[in-house]
Amino acid sequence: MRGGLPRKGQMPPPNRPARLTARLTSTGDRFLSPATALLSFFCVRERLDIPPPMQGAVWHYQPHARKAIMHRHAELEVNLVLAGRAECIVSGRRQLLSRGSVLWLFPAQDHLLISESTGFEMWIGVFAPRLTRSVAAASGDARLRRADPEGDFCRSLTMATCGRLASLFHEVREAGRRRRCGLANAALRHLLLAAWHATEDAPEQEARSVHPAVLQAADLIGRHPESTLDLPTLAHRVGLSPSRLSHLFRTEIGIPLATFRSRQRLDRFLDLASKRLRTDLLSLALEAGFGSYPQFHRVFKRVMGRSPRDHFRERGR
Repeated sequence: MRGGLPRKGQMPPPNRPARLTARLTSTGDRFLSPATALLSFFCVRERLDIPPPMQGAVWHYQPHARKAIMHRHAELEVNLVLAGRAECIVSGRRQLLSRGSVLWLFPAQDHLLISESTGFEMWIGVFAPRLTRSVAAASGDARLRRADPEGDFCRSLTMATCGRLASLFHEVREAGRRRRCGLANAALRHLLLAAWHATEDAPEQEARSVHPAVLQAADLIGRHPESTLDLPTLAHRVGLSPSRLSHLFRTEIGIPLATFRSRQRLDRFLDLASKRLRTDLLSLALEAGFGSYPQFHRVFKRVMGRSPRDHFRERGR
C-alpha cells in the first residue's frame, strides 16, 4: 500500500510512495512453494518511514492509488474494508475482499491489490516489529511474531465489530494528527489486540491459489504499465501460449488481461498527475501507456465514473 513521509510525530498521510529497495527475499524458516518463490523473486521490499517515537501508523485508503507491484515490509499490516469490493494477491493466493473483511499481511508475505470497485474504502494499519513483539508476548500468541504463519488470515466481521474497529482506527489517526505520540501508541496497541481477537472469533474467507505464470504476467504489467509488451511477447516471457495465458488470467485474476493492463495504466496516470503542478491530460495519458486520448478517456470514465476533466475540475486543477 502507499503511505506518506510524515512530519515528526504525525501519522503518514495516505498514498505516497515509501522508500523502496529491491532485493531477493524468502521466509528463511520454511520451504517456499514454486508460486511463492517466483513471487519473492519479483517482490519489492518496502521501507515504511515511521518516525520515532511512533510504533506504527494508520491511514484511510484512497481508491485508485494502489501500488502496482508486489511488495512486502517488516511491519505487520491489517486492512479493514469499510465499503465496496476488491481483490488482492497474498503469497500467491487470490483473496476477495468485501465490506467487513479484515485481512492481515505478515512481513514475509508478498501482496498486491489488483482491483477494486467504485467506492471501495478501507482502513490500513501497520505496526512496528517492537510493538508486535510486545503484544505477542502479552497475548501469548506466537503467530503475531512470525514472518509468515501457517493459514489464511482473512475473516468476515459483523458490522458491529467492523464499526468498533473503525472507531479505533479513527482514534489512532486523530491522536497522531494532534502529535500526541504517547496516546497514539497506546491506541495502536489497543487496535492491534482488538483487531487480532476479532479475527480469531470470525469465520474465514476462502482464498484461491494463483498460477505462477499469471503472477509473473501481472507483475510484469504492474512494473511497466506504459510498456507496449503485447500478448504474444508477454506469453512467451511467462512460458505459456497467448490463448492459455489469456484464459488463465481471466479465470484466476477475475478480469481480462487487457482490463488489468488498462487499470494499471490508469494508476500510473493518476500517480503522474499527482506529481505535476499542471495537468496536460493527453501527454500524461501517453506517458502512462495509453495509445490515444479516446482510449484513455474511455478507461478513465469507466473506472472513475466521470470524465477526466470533471475529475480534475473538482480538484481545482
